[in-house]
Amino acid sequence: MLNLVRYRERAGRTADDRHVGSSVIWSGAPQLVLTGPADEAWDTAFVALYPNALAFLEMVTDPAYRLAVVHRQAAVATSRLIRCDPREAGAGFA
Repeated sequence: MLNLVRYRERAGRTADDRHVGSSVIWSGAPQLVLTGPADEAWDTAFVALYPNALAFLEMVTDPAYRLAVVHRQAAVATSRLIRCDPREAGAGFA
């Protein structure tokens, strides 16, 4: 899952970090939008790895997660979550 996140100024990153239940295999701090709307600035970008789609579904329906997600909603101004099918490294853009 590709995650793009913009935090609210007041709540900040710590409230968002409380519920991460997957393996973050890459993260970075976006610096400049080269292609796309300039007003879509992001505070963080990361790729979270889940064993399969069912594991993600189980996480988001778990009662403990549903309680913790309140903190994420308080912390995040806007976000994008994009499910991707992984490919071998070096496979190009096709």
